[in-house]
Amino acid sequence: MRAGGIATNRSGTAAWLMGYAIALAALAGALWWHPAAADGLPAQGEVVTTPLDLLGKRIPLPPGDWTVVSAGYGQVTGPDPGPYGAIGGVLLLRAAPDPDHAFLMIHTNALPVRGGWGQPEECASDDALFHSAPEPRDLHNACTFIVVRDVGRVVEAGAPALAGNRAAAGLLPSWALEAGYRVSDRRDFVDVRYGVAPAEPDPDGWFEPPASLDEVHRALLARLADWAQGARAATLAALRAPRDQTHDLPPPPLDAAAGKSAAPAPAEDISTLRLAFYKTATLRVASTTAAFIIASALAGDLYTGLVVTAWQAATHSALYFANELAWEWSSAPPPTSFVAAQPAPATAAAPTSAAAPSAWTVDGKQVPLPPGDWTLLAQQQDDRATGTILARRDGRTLLGLAVIYSNPRPTTGIVGTTKECVRSDIYFSVIRYDTPLDGFCTYAKAVAVDWTNAIGLWGGAAPRLVAGGVDLPPVLMMVGARITLSMEPSKVCDGAPTSAKRTGIPGRTRSASASGIRAIRSNGRSREMRRMIGAC
Repeated sequence: MRAGGIATNRSGTAAWLMGYAIALAALAGALWWHPAAADGLPAQGEVVTTPLDLLGKRIPLPPGDWTVVSAGYGQVTGPDPGPYGAIGGVLLLRAAPDPDHAFLMIHTNALPVRGGWGQPEECASDDALFHSAPEPRDLHNACTFIVVRDVGRVVEAGAPALAGNRAAAGLLPSWALEAGYRVSDRRDFVDVRYGVAPAEPDPDGWFEPPASLDEVHRALLARLADWAQGARAATLAALRAPRDQTHDLPPPPLDAAAGKSAAPAPAEDISTLRLAFYKTATLRVASTTAAFIIASALAGDLYTGLVVTAWQAATHSALYFANELAWEWSSAPPPTSFVAAQPAPATAAAPTSAAAPSAWTVDGKQVPLPPGDWTLLAQQQDDRATGTILARRDGRTLLGLAVIYSNPRPTTGIVGTTKECVRSDIYFSVIRYDTPLDGFCTYAKAVAVDWTNAIGLWGGAAPRLVAGGVDLPPVLMMVGARITLSMEPSKVCDGAPTSAKRTGIPGRTRSASASGIRAIRSNGRSREMRRMIGAC
């Protein structure tokens, strides 16, 4: 029942959230991340084959069995591409003894962005043995490169895939010939580094400038470049194409014998300038012919029709060409690199309550929280959702609650706005926009809670507060928001922080065939909502 804008919560109404909306919180700055709690990365020691499933991406690998020697999460350095969740990476070695000491280091993003991704730094350097990058178009980027790595530089020590694992780094060769490529569209990227240390040809010969390589080294470099270009094309196709339309990678051509070469690399896309010229030329053939026929018929004179058509062809061609360039031209974003996230501190074993840092991780998703020590009160999990309740206390004073629901697996369902955003009997409710792909609404209301007759997830948290002698207020202030992001599959961030020194419990909300995250946190001022929106 509701009276005077206050929603009551009695024994007849379950005081726990039923909205199952997908949510992933972004790494804002250097937020804490718990690798052990994250889904989407293979376990250390696991043997994988092509294709590798990594954070929802299918990534083709060279044939054979690969062992995961390290896996971890990290974050972007340099310009922020937008909320990307986290950067996940794995380091793979051949499962069987390999005389060439081959390894793979792969990184990708957890959440799609909207502004595209930059190229790797190797594609902007002058010391690469080979690099090839098509012109960026429609925020799509791609780059292939081959570099030689010396002792101590085989891989970046701070890479997310290593996650500070020095033992894993010690398994790598002392030097490596590395063929790498990165593919990206406006939303996601995949970065693959294939490293190898062949005994033939002479390893010292690889450390010469590209122009000084002998014939044997140049031949192997050309074959490896063709293989990397083809692998890049296959990885780009696997990023969006259905599973039955993706292709496995051929074995890398490491035989030093001449004549054994990989298939020719696919040609790079034509430039925007050439594409605009071709489109203008082909259009003018048809349009000029039509203009000449119409102008001559209306004027009743072929000469007049020819003059009109000539002037129209000259002016319209220039306008059309400029219009094509304006729409198709795009500048390349700055290079994007990654570093491992700060390792997580040790946590107390269950069922002892553990104090949480400024972000809480559940089902591999980070939920940013207001500063302070948060204690786990209750947690339940089933096939559809994981429910978590956290509390922040100062002695016997309850400063805030955080109720989080997250889905353990992705869903393709589309989630609309919460029903609270269409109510007119609460403090405020606003729907900023609501489309099949994106949505944002926010609201504020008061909630009266029965602390003694609680059921479900709340039934495991409320008795602990009562037994601990916490001063429990009768009325709670709750400010909430639901943010729906256009992702694949659909992901929604649905949150409701409470006001300072008050606590909140959400009313019942159902979102069919979707899942979600709702946070009820202390300090309900608008800047907390903006922080949550930016993180989601």
